[in-house]
Amino acid sequence: MSVKLILIEILEELSEDQFKTFKWRLENGEDGKRISHRYLEGASRQETIDQMVSSFGSAGAWEKARETLEAVPRKDLAGKLMKKVPVAKQAEERKKEPTAEMLKKTTEEERTKETTTNSISKMKGALVRQALTASLETLRKDQFEKFKDVLCTTPLKELVQEGDSFLDAPNTFQRDASLENLVEDLIGKFGRTYALRATATVMEKIGRRDLAKELQGELQALQVTSHGLRRKPKAGEQSQRTDEDSYCRLI
Repeated sequence: MSVKLILIEILEELSEDQFKTFKWRLENGEDGKRISHRYLEGASRQETIDQMVSSFGSAGAWEKARETLEAVPRKDLAGKLMKKVPVAKQAEERKKEPTAEMLKKTTEEERTKETTTNSISKMKGALVRQALTASLETLRKDQFEKFKDVLCTTPLKELVQEGDSFLDAPNTFQRDASLENLVEDLIGKFGRTYALRATATVMEKIGRRDLAKELQGELQALQVTSHGLRRKPKAGEQSQRTDEDSYCRLI
């Protein structure tokens, strides 16, 4: 896997708020080591990586990503990047000088992988968004209000039961949020996996253990691997693959 694909994979693990911080730090680095705001405004994760590689080269983009991830702070992802990239670089150095035909083939393969990675990311977001929406729609009006009360008053670390440093941020969920806005806010603040976990925690607190159990099942059913997203069939579901499952699986 190329350095560029590794960087895209790493950035996919950032929540929306963390990704915004990541781009802000790229724009406000030292002279000669920053990217103009006009190139990053509204840029997706893939477009951001393209700008980094264009500005700093592959090796420079890797180092800049590591520094920026540590400052976000997501030192866990910086460490993960440090483990992955040297292996990829060593593999590239062992290859023979590529011919024009080999370069063309590699470029086409990487474009295919990037397209598939983006498709998987979108599918993953759709599955998580659907699960959160379905659970919240099941609540009665009074239960939904109670859900928002608990969500707004519980520390972020307690909601996801993890100690990541970015969870030290203040709880800014809004009690008057609509169901749709609440779902987007959960995903935006936590990222997809933590959003499911936080929602399950609140469901437990308001006495809807049935919905909490369903959400925990979604966490177990969605497996993120180095090859992309795979959805395991739940108990009672047919073992035959659906079109959606086939779409989510990288070949």
